[in-house]
Amino acid sequence: MLERARLIVRSREAQWRPCRLKAKPLKDAADWLEGYRRNWEQSFDRLDEYLKELQTKEKNMTTKNNQIEPLVIERTFNAPIALVWKAITTKEEMKRWSFDIKEFKPDVGFEFQFYGEKDGVKYLHRCKVTEVIPGKNSLTVGAMRAMTGTRWSLLSYLLREIKPD
Repeated sequence: MLERARLIVRSREAQWRPCRLKAKPLKDAADWLEGYRRNWEQSFDRLDEYLKELQTKEKNMTTKNNQIEPLVIERTFNAPIALVWKAITTKEEMKRWSFDIKEFKPDVGFEFQFYGEKDGVKYLHRCKVTEVIPGKNSLTVGAMRAMTGTRWSLLSYLLREIKPD
């Protein structure tokens, strides 16, 4: 096999069959392998830098107990709870202020999807209502889990009446 690969040369000396190593083909193979090794080392160096960057971003998004810190937005609307509930749970109403979906029901387990767009790119959001808790003065709906790429996001609404002072 080494002879067919032209890495050795055989000769005959009486009953002996000495082999001589050919250095040039071995050097060519070693140079070729070195180029591959160098390319992979550079790729792995870039991967290492990228992973450090991701870890830094994740670290900046985590709390002390290593959980991703939630984004919480509180908003006060000067409207009755029933009106806000209708606006966030009726597809016709949702279309007027948010996104257009084929159907929506504020029922646990209900699944729906819609497309969002950013910078001309459309993203499919697959959602599922995971929790609905009616109460006397508060309702939590939502817990809509939307798969965007590889991440889940959780959207919850907490409605409560604020008594005027």
